[in-house]
This record gives sequence, C-alpha cells and structure tokens, in this order.
Amino acid sequence: MAEKTGYFENGRWIEGEKTSDNSQEKPKTGENNAKIDPKSDNTEDIDKIILETTESIKNAVESVINFGNAIIGTENGRKDIKKKAKKSGKVLLKSIEDAIEDTKKSF
Repeated sequence: MAEKTGYFENGRWIEGEKTSDNSQEKPKTGENNAKIDPKSDNTEDIDKIILETTESIKNAVESVINFGNAIIGTENGRKDIKKKAKKSGKVLLKSIEDAIEDTKKSF
C-alpha cells in the first residue's frame, strides 16, 4: 500500500505538499480564531476568549445531555445498553474463569 503525502489543516487531511510554511504563525483559539498576544495586556481579547470558551463548553454539555436523553430516555436506547452490559458481563466472567483456570494449572 503506497503512502500518500499530505498534511492536516484545520482538522482535515489535505493531500499533496504544503505550499507555504505556516509554522511561524501564533496558535489560534476560539470560534473566531482570536489570536492571543502574550505580551498584550488587552483584557478585551481575554474576555472574548473566555466568552467563546464558555459557549463551547455550554454546547458540549448540551450535546452530552441530549445524548443521554436519546440513550436512556428511549426504550430502544435502554434495550441497547442492557444488551451491551450483558455482553460485557459475559466477557468479564469468561476472563475471570480463564484466570482462575490458569491459576489452578500453575499450582
């Protein structure tokens, strides 16, 4: 299998060679990619980043709550959890039984 050349840019794989070296750019953060100048004493930049981060966290929490409601709050979701829990229990029990058997053999 031949490897393809490429690079990641903004979380996406881009095939080919990078045309310019952006390694000298300052790191970007936030939804609007606000740049932080560590030498700056600009509280507006900090306040903007705090606001963007707060919104991002709020959205993530809401996504987790929605996921929980979809899984736990529906009959199909509960059945799926129950089925996976039973399967995991069987695998765990088998592993314990195998460990006991191996211990018995070593004595």
